[in-house]
Amino acid sequence: LNLIKEYTLKIQQNSHCISQIDILNSFAINAIENNWIEPTFVEEEKIEILKGRHPILEKKNKEFIKNDIKLENNKKSLIITGPNMGGKSTYIRQTGIIVILAYIGSYVPAEKAIIGQIDKIFTRMGSSDNISEGYSTFMKEMLDTAYIILNATSKSLVLLDETGKGTNINDGISIAWSIMEYLLQKTNSYNLFSTHYYELVKLCKNNKNLSCIYLHSLKIQNKIKFLYEVKEGYKKQSYGIYIAKLAGFPTQIIIKAKKKLKKLTKKNENTK
Repeated sequence: LNLIKEYTLKIQQNSHCISQIDILNSFAINAIENNWIEPTFVEEEKIEILKGRHPILEKKNKEFIKNDIKLENNKKSLIITGPNMGGKSTYIRQTGIIVILAYIGSYVPAEKAIIGQIDKIFTRMGSSDNISEGYSTFMKEMLDTAYIILNATSKSLVLLDETGKGTNINDGISIAWSIMEYLLQKTNSYNLFSTHYYELVKLCKNNKNLSCIYLHSLKIQNKIKFLYEVKEGYKKQSYGIYIAKLAGFPTQIIIKAKKKLKKLTKKNENTK
């Protein structure tokens, strides 16, 4: 040990060099084996990805659907709608992963990637509580979202997945609407906001900096075919009952749920 102690600094330096070689070697293997490309960095406000892929999910699914994304200084935000299991979360995640990979010096899973200056990436995805602190799932979501709002800048990438869903519909819509407006008007960050609150698409009509897109699906003979393709506009159907059926719910529950949905839909239409 006394002999080795004299070489501590050199051992640490060698260890650092080996770790750097290991990382760069991993980057190279991934780029070659998975057909990744070199990203281009630019000064202007821009994230443009052509035929982007999720690096993990494409390993599981060789027919993974590639999608584009384009955010620039005069249109930096997207509201993303579409059915459950339609690919909204995957689309958001792959955008964040591609930007991270580019910034750590890796090639990226896309056919083209042009990325401007990004100072931070903020995410609020999934549901979780904090029992030890006494926070409910919704409170934890609000705390996380508040942190994002207070710290995001015009160079930040903000990824929000169904924000506001942990409370009643009217509260959820109101909160989600206000968050999106604040990010658009005050922060001017890059924002990807997935939602089942279709009322939010009205924001696209009043904000030039915001676009609406959806993940495409088709209903064929009472079955849903998820196409996972990004289209301009919005999709109103969530197909929640169909997903419950796929999960193995008893037929009796599915039938009653469909009847209840018809009543609620008719009631909402009469209210309007």
